[in-house]
Amino acid sequence: MIGFLSKIIKRINQDTYIYHKFIGLAICMVVVPLFLLTLIFYQMFQQIIENEIGTSYEQIVNQYVDSINYKLGIYQNLLDNIAVNALVQDIFSQQDKIKFSDTYEISKKFSKEIDNFLVSAKKAWEIRSIFLYALHDEFPSDGRYISNIKVAESEGWYKKLKKGLPFNCFFYTTEGLKQDVVALTRPIGALDGKNYDERIGLAKIDLYAAQVFDSGSSQSGENTRNIYIFDEEGNVIYNGSKVEFPYSMVKNFDEVLSREAGREVIKESGVKEILVYKRINNYGWKAVVLFPYNEVDKKVKDVGASILLTVLVMMVVIIALAIFLSKFFSRRMNLLVKKMKRIEKGDLEVTEVIEGKDEIGMMDTHFNQMMGKLNELIYENYIQKIEKREAELNALQMQINPHFLYNTLESISAIAAVYSCQEICTICEKLGKIFRYSMNIRRSEFVTLCEEIEHIQNYIYIQKIRFDDRFYVFYNIPDTILKCKVLRFILQPIVENAIYHGFEKKRGKGCLEIAASIVDDHLVIQVQDDGIGMTDQEVERLNAYINERENNILDEHKKSIGIRNVNSRIKLAHGDFYGITIKSRLNTGTQVLIKLPVYGYCKEDGYVQDSDCGR
Repeated sequence: MIGFLSKIIKRINQDTYIYHKFIGLAICMVVVPLFLLTLIFYQMFQQIIENEIGTSYEQIVNQYVDSINYKLGIYQNLLDNIAVNALVQDIFSQQDKIKFSDTYEISKKFSKEIDNFLVSAKKAWEIRSIFLYALHDEFPSDGRYISNIKVAESEGWYKKLKKGLPFNCFFYTTEGLKQDVVALTRPIGALDGKNYDERIGLAKIDLYAAQVFDSGSSQSGENTRNIYIFDEEGNVIYNGSKVEFPYSMVKNFDEVLSREAGREVIKESGVKEILVYKRINNYGWKAVVLFPYNEVDKKVKDVGASILLTVLVMMVVIIALAIFLSKFFSRRMNLLVKKMKRIEKGDLEVTEVIEGKDEIGMMDTHFNQMMGKLNELIYENYIQKIEKREAELNALQMQINPHFLYNTLESISAIAAVYSCQEICTICEKLGKIFRYSMNIRRSEFVTLCEEIEHIQNYIYIQKIRFDDRFYVFYNIPDTILKCKVLRFILQPIVENAIYHGFEKKRGKGCLEIAASIVDDHLVIQVQDDGIGMTDQEVERLNAYINERENNILDEHKKSIGIRNVNSRIKLAHGDFYGITIKSRLNTGTQVLIKLPVYGYCKEDGYVQDSDCGR
């Protein structure tokens, strides 16, 4: 499993575009936490709403219980008033003297008095009956208001009386019509001075349970589902909806009965309800009300819809912003990739610069520097080598088969000697040495300065004959540096240039000086003429031309061995620090300086001047 995850992470890291990585990062860092926080807040809101609605349900139940207490309190006061009523006290104090024949008169008196009580109580619709029971067994009974204790003892409710209490309140069902009744009883005590506080009777009020325990729409609200009244033993004495109490949903029902008040959320088979309970004081009953959970669900859905809509809008905004920023941030990276693709296709002259000081800007800077280095290396290791080979090819082409020409010159020299033509013999000798110098090019590219000077002497000898001695040549070279190693053929193009361009249009004889010296541990060879010279602009263009690095090696300027080729050979062999510098003034002359490293230097003094240096 770990290996599989590692492969996925590696693939995402290496094979996914940075644009997609930015979007994925935004989703992982913002959208996912936002989604998790939404779930957490949704649960919190659900709990808050549940507590809020549960608290409102508790207030409804509190009002409901207070209403029951208030109702029962009114009827307890009514019993008190009946018990101390003068008529009741007068008749019950002499109950043993009342005869059956007095029943009508007594019933009439009680009926009138009780009607007065009912009018003052203003709750007549809840009262089923009011009975006064005399303790004398012979006390007459009218079946409506008065009776005796013997009749009461024969009825079922009498067994629920708890002796010795000032009040009794209990629930029972009538035998005939099977009506649910809440009964309130109070003993009637004597108030005369002789028998004070002696029990002389029992007052009882039967109330319709449905009306006593009726919640009323103003108190219960529309969400009340079931109202249950339990007695002290946990029996249901009143069921407001005739639906059996769901004992299986309340796992801790005994604890519910033992507590004064509380609230719980019960659940069974996916159905949730809120159970609120509270004790009805002084009567030992407990009101338990079941509220449906749908109001909580409705409010949670409303709040959840608002939260979900807000979160969706935020997610859309965040993702859109992530896409925009990803494109914005990856745009410069794409520019760098495009540059690389152009270079991949062969365009090495890409010069666009990606602005910035961040990692992408740094990468572009180093990439441009790398391409600059690459171009230099290509020039040094490819173009310059091609130029060198081209120069060598041109040099070889100029040899024009030196072996054949050398043998031919030997024949010409022999014929000239037969006919005593000494000048022709000398020319052939010099030209033969030039050919011999050229033939040794394969032996080594480096020669001593003495050998290069000797070659130039032979070359100049022939040029003097050609130009009819129109110029002089001076050599100013210490003997100590004649053994220094230099590249072959570096002086001939320069001397040739001075003769052809410096002296060709000059009136009178010209002067050419070839000098060499050690300056700051470098070998400096100077070729200076007093020819027609050049303007400053011409000198600047010529110096730029011999030092430029063009990739087009087929340029027509590169097809001859000249100063540029000599300068390129020097830089290729020794580095860019060395090479040729040209100085000139119009109608004054031209000076060519060749700067070389020192090889084979000797400190003995001596100079070569227009003579053979091969000593």
